[in-house]
Amino acid sequence: MMLRQTGKKYKIFFYLFILIILSTINNFNLSKTGKLASSIKSIEVQGLDENLNLKIKKSLLFLINKNIFLLKKEDVKKELEKYNYLESYKVLKIFPSKIIIEAKHADLLGITIRNNKKYYIGSNSKLINFKEIDKKNNLPNIFGNFSLDDFLLLIKKINKTDFMNETIKDYFFFPNKRWDIKINDNLTIKLPKDNVVDSLIKAKKIIENNKINQYKIIDLRMPNQVILY
Repeated sequence: MMLRQTGKKYKIFFYLFILIILSTINNFNLSKTGKLASSIKSIEVQGLDENLNLKIKKSLLFLINKNIFLLKKEDVKKELEKYNYLESYKVLKIFPSKIIIEAKHADLLGITIRNNKKYYIGSNSKLINFKEIDKKNNLPNIFGNFSLDDFLLLIKKINKTDFMNETIKDYFFFPNKRWDIKINDNLTIKLPKDNVVDSLIKAKKIIENNKINQYKIIDLRMPNQVILY
């Protein structure tokens, strides 16, 4: 009688042991399957030209096979901040395994030289390496020891007027924070330090009235005066 009971106990322990082993293997497989299902398998970059999209995509390949649930957008942001030509971007998680970057290119406002290197000035207030972007024609040159904020402030003032922004060929910045602008017919407009918007409106009216055919400079630096020479 005792032998039968002992045999039953061994069988019970044996079956419990087998059940534990099978459960462990099954849980491991489920965990492995879940991990694979949530791994990043593809990355897509949208919004820029084909070459720039591809360049950014390649720089993000380190994310492949990482868990999409554990991915922090700050990790992607750290990489994207390296590209000065980006105005803005969105990082989208497409579950279970895809990342999409929606990028917007900064507008190129002009060309300048810093430390003997040529740069574009972006609408995002950043200098953009001239070699990173396909050459853009008809962008104005900006001269002088200006800050990017100085230049973007001038652009905002110009945009408040109906001045022919597309006709501007060169910008010249002076130490007293005053600007000259030269338009395509080599007419230079000397702007005052203050009241720039009113001065631009006045300059536009003078140009439209064709009163400057024999002149090359409109000097608006003095309050309530227009000097042509």
